[in-house]
Amino acid sequence: MRIIVRRLFFVLVTSGTMLVFAAHADVGTPELGLLLQSVFDHQDDRSTGNNGFDIATARINLKGDLHDDWNYYMQVDLSRSDVLLDARAQWQREKWSITFGQFKAPFSAEALTSAASTDFINRSQVASKLAPSRQVGVSSSGQFQNVGWHFGVFNGNGINNSNDNDRVMAVGRLESALGGGAETTRTRKIGASVAYSDDEGLNFFDNSLTGFVGSRQLAQIDFRQQGDNWLFSVEAGWGKFNASGGETIYPHGYHLTTGYMLNPKTQLLLRKDRFDNEIDAQTTQWLAGINWWLTDLLEWQNNLVYPQGGASDELQLLSNFQVAF
Repeated sequence: MRIIVRRLFFVLVTSGTMLVFAAHADVGTPELGLLLQSVFDHQDDRSTGNNGFDIATARINLKGDLHDDWNYYMQVDLSRSDVLLDARAQWQREKWSITFGQFKAPFSAEALTSAASTDFINRSQVASKLAPSRQVGVSSSGQFQNVGWHFGVFNGNGINNSNDNDRVMAVGRLESALGGGAETTRTRKIGASVAYSDDEGLNFFDNSLTGFVGSRQLAQIDFRQQGDNWLFSVEAGWGKFNASGGETIYPHGYHLTTGYMLNPKTQLLLRKDRFDNEIDAQTTQWLAGINWWLTDLLEWQNNLVYPQGGASDELQLLSNFQVAF
């Protein structure tokens, strides 16, 4: 509790300083945001002390415009030991931008989706286990007709880390929105991503692979179609982990998701989620979910998970009460 209080004090002081600076400088007024997720998690065969409530996310973010075409974004999570999530500055003009700092590498539509907007409480296995997620580096993005492109180079060894081997991870993504328009709520999006990195002593797949030294190649595709009421989404990903002086493994996985809006504030969801790390686990999860939007700021998510092939085959109940603005 003391640690969280100290982190909150630091965030408040930092945010207050930036607000005062903005008030006296010729820059836009900063916007403050918050994401709080309180999650109940229960599974019958767990050992004592592993079921119950948890503050899964306690995020505060600050964003705003600087001079000319520059903007910034900063986000911290008080529930994590690595408090700093995002710290980036961006230059943007028309359909082109350059981003510097720590932020999500452009890989996987679901991994790039905000934690406040995911379909289920947890992301799919393929998105959470293969995607590089947040990294320190620089990226460039642009738009050509209806195709968006993203390319970046990063340290490749996670958040809040300096480069550990004098090499970089390269990540690229193409995406396109097909159909739809301002006059309809129907959308169709397709995307593909690739990444390459030479790694030095990294851990993957919930520590099923530890101290990995070698080359890592990643690829994925995703598709999402959303109508007035129906939703369909699919994502598949593959990896090639070539260990120096060792064997090569090919982890892979996918998810299939469908959803239906019963009314403007209630959504039903089904998902098949499968991942094989090619080391010690091939896990399939069947998920059912219901999302309630109580207000514009409050959401209540409930998921029932039936796992196969993992450490447990007991049903898991997840319930998330979320405040976001």
